[in-house]
Amino acid sequence: MSTALQSWSWALAVVLALLACAAVFWWRRRAGSQGGRRRVDAPVRRLGGARLSPRVALEVVEFGGQRILLSVSESGAREIARAPADAGAPGSGR
Repeated sequence: MSTALQSWSWALAVVLALLACAAVFWWRRRAGSQGGRRRVDAPVRRLGGARLSPRVALEVVEFGGQRILLSVSESGAREIARAPADAGAPGSGR
């Protein structure tokens, strides 16, 4: 009877551990955090991007009221163009 009790206690411990993991995952998703960090008022915001080749991509970021088009490769990032953040927004007339 002792072995049956031990196997039940192990099963209960595994179930409780899984429930604890599920509760933490649910709480993080509900709180809106990713990896424990909240992304509120991030100074740099990625708006989109496109991969041109396996090693080169174009990225659009918003920083300081500006939209910046960047070319990103293994050697670093280079600014291609810059425009006000409201340029091209729906209803801006541009």
